[in-house]
Amino acid sequence: MAQPTNQNLIKLYSSILFGFAFSPSLKVNILESTRIAHLLNCKLILLHVGKNTPEKLSEINTIVSQTEHSSLPIDILWKEGNPESVITEACLDLNIDLLILGALQHENRFQFYVGSIARKLTRKVNCSVLLLIKPAEKRVPCKHVVVNGLDAPDTPMAIEHAFYFSNLLGAQQITI
Repeated sequence: MAQPTNQNLIKLYSSILFGFAFSPSLKVNILESTRIAHLLNCKLILLHVGKNTPEKLSEINTIVSQTEHSSLPIDILWKEGNPESVITEACLDLNIDLLILGALQHENRFQFYVGSIARKLTRKVNCSVLLLIKPAEKRVPCKHVVVNGLDAPDTPMAIEHAFYFSNLLGAQQITI
């Protein structure tokens, strides 16, 4: 099966925001976010809610310099405040189409993310949300896409976007 390209799919996204913390998975999350932005042919904005220090800036710049797609437009923003509020406002102010967040997977198969901030953001932001539960330094083909199928006004759009992503990433399974 040929790998789908972004040329044969309708463009659903133009800007991606990756909200990050300085966690042990920071590097792999940024590498995954840049690959996704490249696949979607989107601008990527990295947002840290916290103080900008020379050490933090150096760490981010080092990671960004190690990405596969050096021509990808990437902006790095620093804002202080409540993470939930700052990220929600940034999604609105920056016209974000897709918010990417790193997440930890619970042992329970159907409970995919940990953390009250991620949980609240998935319910509050005005854009699609992608939770990275198994980021990798080298690209690992996606096998499975999971989408929330609860009875809500945006569910049909969410399912359509899940099929778009699964096609783009070559995933063979979707769970709704």
